[in-house]
Amino acid sequence: MFTIVIKLYLRNKLKLILSNKSPVLDVIIVGAGPAGLVTALGLSGFSTRVYEALDKPNKDKLCAGFVPITVFEEFNLPKNLYRHEVSTFRFFRPTGDSVAVEFNYMVGGNVDRTEFAEYLAKLATSQGVELCTGIRVMDFRERDGYVEVVTGEGVEKAKFLVISCGVKDRLPFKVINPFTRDRLGLCIQVDAPSKVDARGENWIFYGEKYSPFGYAWIFPKDKVTSIGLGALISHIKSNLRLYLAKLKEYHEFDLNKARFHPVPLSGPIKNIATRRVLLVGDSAGHVSPITGEGIKYAMFAGREAAKAISMALRGDISVKNVRTVYLKGLSKTVFPDLRIGRMLMRIVERRMLKSSGLFKDREKLRAVAELYASNISHFKAALKYLKAVVS
Repeated sequence: MFTIVIKLYLRNKLKLILSNKSPVLDVIIVGAGPAGLVTALGLSGFSTRVYEALDKPNKDKLCAGFVPITVFEEFNLPKNLYRHEVSTFRFFRPTGDSVAVEFNYMVGGNVDRTEFAEYLAKLATSQGVELCTGIRVMDFRERDGYVEVVTGEGVEKAKFLVISCGVKDRLPFKVINPFTRDRLGLCIQVDAPSKVDARGENWIFYGEKYSPFGYAWIFPKDKVTSIGLGALISHIKSNLRLYLAKLKEYHEFDLNKARFHPVPLSGPIKNIATRRVLLVGDSAGHVSPITGEGIKYAMFAGREAAKAISMALRGDISVKNVRTVYLKGLSKTVFPDLRIGRMLMRIVERRMLKSSGLFKDREKLRAVAELYASNISHFKAALKYLKAVVS
């Protein structure tokens, strides 16, 4: 045992010595999801390297996969990435009956997360970004003038480090405190061959029959359909598989293939950046607390991170101002929805807003559908809901 410890020590020491001779990159990004890859795209003019622990970007990522059309338009994404176009949200209550909220246009669609990430990765690498798959980043240390990054293949240096590897990894928690049970959700999902005809629709299920505190979903993706649910961890008292099994009356699936994934539901977090290290996406809590949507906010946050870092690399701002510029950008693009989403979640938690009341008023339900469509701000959707309550 002592010999093994000595060997590991000497190997790491050798890697550290060799790293002193390695060039300093402009940026290292950890995680090849939407957050990391959009950041990389914004930094393609600099020496930028993306590390992905899996052999493919977002391989088999557990995600319902809805992306608003406004995001596709904002980032100029081809609509053939959609595996199911959505113009209607159908809401189910525990009794089994449902109400459809139809829009007169396509509000978005469901994507295959691996395919979506691979498209962004191909775009980034075509612009000079280096993508290293199958390599895990295990640690980092901020030094004077650079960040030392420890990977499974050695030690690298970069002027800036962007962490976008989600909340299952321990790296984000070297910058922020771990999410508490009342600020972290848990999702369970299974992908199954599509068996229902839900043309243009995404299905959402409300009530404690389907989730102890949250909602369930059935989101088609062409030949595959994602069936799942999410709940705030502090409200989970029994195995979520028991809740998921109740969706079998709507779609066939193998419960044994269901997987779990944590989702941050914290609202805005301010201490997500140091002088040279920035957290982006799930790692930074960039997820709507009320809907659980994260792709949209991850991409907007990635763009803001790239803006701040590129300004410093060009010499337009000092390194010490990168954090300020990044947070200022988030306060305009990401934080408003997260703040309102957190407020709405607290209202629901205190039972001041019950899902059973939604089905009694179509205008209320439409306001909720606007939240899920995410083509208007959470604030505007909340105002529509309050207007329906008053009227």
